[in-house]
Amino acid sequence: MYCGALSKRGNCQVGVSVHAVTDWASAALDWRLFLPKSWDDHTTADERQDERIRAQRRRCAIPDQARHREKWRLALDMIDELRQWGQPARPAVADTGYGDAAGFRQGLTERGLT
Repeated sequence: MYCGALSKRGNCQVGVSVHAVTDWASAALDWRLFLPKSWDDHTTADERQDERIRAQRRRCAIPDQARHREKWRLALDMIDELRQWGQPARPAVADTGYGDAAGFRQGLTERGLT
């Protein structure tokens, strides 16, 4: 998988996070583990491939409930969760990978964050 910290493909974990930011500091408020589709045995119809994926997940101690979900969907899930916690709506800033996703832009608009 491509790892931004390495600027190349590597063996890494990828997280999606939501941060609160001021002029002086930032702090992570929520985060999710991103799993690529190739690590989710629920996305294939090939039983042999499913077993390879399950074995890989066991070796890496990935919980069974962790499934592939697009990064932009994880971000919207966290925004919704923060609002349920009573956090006020704030402007959203994201990198181009999120901005390229029409569903993410639409989700921000629906939540009044544009």
